[in-house]
Amino acid sequence: MGQRITAVLETSYWVLAWRADVAANCLDLFEMIPPRAVEKEIHEKDPLVPAGEFPYATLFRHLRDKMTDPPDPEPKPLNMYGPGEAAAIALAQKLGVALLINEAKAMKYASNIGLPTITVPTTIVVLYRNGVISNKAAWRKLELLKGNTAPVIIGDAAAALTALGA
Repeated sequence: MGQRITAVLETSYWVLAWRADVAANCLDLFEMIPPRAVEKEIHEKDPLVPAGEFPYATLFRHLRDKMTDPPDPEPKPLNMYGPGEAAAIALAQKLGVALLINEAKAMKYASNIGLPTITVPTTIVVLYRNGVISNKAAWRKLELLKGNTAPVIIGDAAAALTALGA
């Protein structure tokens, strides 16, 4: 396994990495830094089952000690987007590191201010390229994200998988 990329974790990325069953693989690829606002969003309770926990939150709780704590104090969040996105973009910008994000509008903003952005579909492509998952698994994982990921992001990853021979 090569050098891990230091990256700030945003909520949409974690939730969809869990959905595509690649969240744990991300620990091999990234030194993840979850801002406190992202951690809070991930741990929000289901209003229908207040005593319960979303499965992606359970996985996060079990893997949190494998992630890097954000600095204290964290930079002031942006005055746009949701709390997790606002905090994650501000922190990635302050630290000068990549941003793990899967929400198209906030990702475009982050890219426009010069932040490297990494989506879950991009991560799936990397896992396929590195031989961690099969071509069948890569396409299945990409399919799982279609309902919650912008078509252009899915399309870019599909083109990359095709170019790699998947």
